[in-house]
Amino acid sequence: MKRSILPLALLFVTAVAVSAPAQTVYMKDTPADTGAEPNPDTGPMWVSEDIWVRTSPDPAYQPYPFTASSPPWVFPPHQNPVYRDPLKSTPNYVYVQVRNDSASASTGTERLRVYWAKASTGLSWPSQWVDYQPGGPLSLLYGTEITKPRKNGATASAAEQSAYVNAILAVGTNPAYVFPMGKDYWHIQQQIHDEMGSNSNIHNTLAFLPWHTSFCCNSTTRP
Repeated sequence: MKRSILPLALLFVTAVAVSAPAQTVYMKDTPADTGAEPNPDTGPMWVSEDIWVRTSPDPAYQPYPFTASSPPWVFPPHQNPVYRDPLKSTPNYVYVQVRNDSASASTGTERLRVYWAKASTGLSWPSQWVDYQPGGPLSLLYGTEITKPRKNGATASAAEQSAYVNAILAVGTNPAYVFPMGKDYWHIQQQIHDEMGSNSNIHNTLAFLPWHTSFCCNSTTRP
């Protein structure tokens, strides 16, 4: 059996490895999970051995396949996955292990999806993990995919570019996106940027790219 470890710099998570039917590429929901679908073990999914969250990156991480009997390094312990605001340069680091129990290599076209949700013992898949906002579009986001592919603006079609511009205009002008304090979504985002720019070293430093990348991701996924 071969495994791969994939890191994601970002809360309480679950992951889904999607593969071709002929392949046995999977992740353990529980320690007794053997890859059978649906998993006959009804134990809690939060004890999975294949996802762990850290508040600091693994310094020995090696992103290469390896046999189950000879991992290339000692996996670091799981740490407390509490919320840490990435805009303040304190992200969590999510590591995911994918297993291949078949006799042949995976196709390379598999896709790993990672989701987070507000911690609860009564979470329902997928309704409370996929773009879950129980209070409406201006309420807190309680669950979503954190591995959504981002569109390259350089290759976006004219229709996609127009849709993006219209979306940005909407969050700054549409009454549906005005918060109770009277500010719209666009100006709230701008306020966050201005305040962080005044009180933190997010410009003209090494923090510029990671901070603004996270800021833009939040801006484009939450509306």
